[in-house]
Formats: sequence, C-alpha cells, structure tokens
Amino acid sequence: MDEICAVVLDLGSDSSKAGFGGEQKPRTVFPSLLGKTKAEKDSYGYYSKFKFVGYDALSLNPTEVVSMERPICRGKVQDWDAVESILHYCFYNELRVAPEEHPIFFTEPPNPTERSREVLTQIMFETFSNPAMFVAPASLLALHACHKSSGIVVDFGRNKTDIIPIYNNTVLQSDTKTLQVGGMDISSHLLHLLSKKNYALSLDTANEIKEKLSYVSYNGKKEERISRFVHDLERVYNDIHIDTERFLCTEIL
Repeated sequence: MDEICAVVLDLGSDSSKAGFGGEQKPRTVFPSLLGKTKAEKDSYGYYSKFKFVGYDALSLNPTEVVSMERPICRGKVQDWDAVESILHYCFYNELRVAPEEHPIFFTEPPNPTERSREVLTQIMFETFSNPAMFVAPASLLALHACHKSSGIVVDFGRNKTDIIPIYNNTVLQSDTKTLQVGGMDISSHLLHLLSKKNYALSLDTANEIKEKLSYVSYNGKKEERISRFVHDLERVYNDIHIDTERFLCTEIL
C-alpha cells in the first residue's frame, strides 16, 4: 500500500509554496494573487470561468480584469473567500491532489489569532473535507531546517519583517518584533530613486531590478562616498543604468 504523504503549505503575502512532506523543496511556488473577470455565458448557456489564481491571474488581459487582489497582507488574511480560491487552485491545479485524501501541514506567521486558525480549520474540514491538519510556526520550522532548537529567525516578507527569538523549540511571542517594512517597500524606494534619473518604470520592473541587482551595504555612507571616485557599481538592466541605487534602496531597513 502506497504511503499517503502530508501536503505542506506556506501561504504568504507575496507567494504561496506547496509540496509534500519529506521532499527537499516545494513542488510549486506561485503568486498569492486572485484576479476576477466578468463572467459571461457561452453558446451552451454556461458561465465561463471568472476567477484566476497565481500566474493565470498575471496573464490576464488588463482590459478584462474587474479586480486583482492579494488576500494576505502583512501576514493577515484580508479575504478568506479569496484564500479559499487560492487553496482550491493549489490542490487541484498545481499539486493535482485530492485534499480529502491527504493530511495538510500549514505554516503560520508570528502572533496568529485564534480567529484565523478557526476560519482556516473550518475551510479545510467543511469545504475540502480534509481528514487531518496541523499548524506550526514558520519560524520554528525554519530553525529546525538548520538543525537548531534555539536562535533568532529574521523573516523578511513582502510587506513586513519579523524578528523572532526561539528558545528550546518555543517561540517567544512577547519578544517578537515586527517592522512594517518589506520587500515591496524597498522596490517602491528604488522606483523613487530611479525616477530622479528620469526613468519612468512600473513597480513590477523596479521589483525585478531589486531582485537581480540590489544588495545591503555594510556601510552605506562610506560606499556612497567611494562610488564618487570608483565607478564599478554600475549595472545595466534593459537599458536602465543603476549604480548607487543598488544599495541605497535597501537603506530604508
């Protein structure tokens, strides 16, 4: 008899990751994004699909989009119906598994609310007929992946950064600190810096540049002074010249 593996799910503000217990990496990573178009009847009188998740949502024609949302923001779920759509897409489109046949292992952010756990549990058991589920702190799992039971985990996300101390496998919730600065804030700052050089870019383009070329300087002020005389920082990305902006964008941290 084949062993039934647990499905592991990490729902994030920027992207969601899913796979199976015991494997080294996720089977799928996709944007935590839900796009909606106007539902229309086909020639047989059936309504066409009007909800799209992940890369399917990103590929929509902008003229057809009614709304585009990220239902998780700064670690908090803003729209549980949208999260349910993301879960459905993850199970049936990405992993191609029946959720009623697999136990599900969820990660959770720091300081979760009882209400969020309650709603998630209700969705899994009532909507997806899930046989079993378990929720564990993402920070503790990250520490275990490093074969440690105590340490400090820094979780740098799309909209916020969490600094989480853990001692003997216990998350010290009262000592956890959250900065309301994340990856997209750096992208926005980079967009602002490049606009001073008369580049008219989208936030998505600035985000791509950040991910490929930016870095954190040990001493930003010193590096900025040196760059006036040594011009080895400049890189070109799709005809966009970027030099000191590579590290200045991260100084907001």
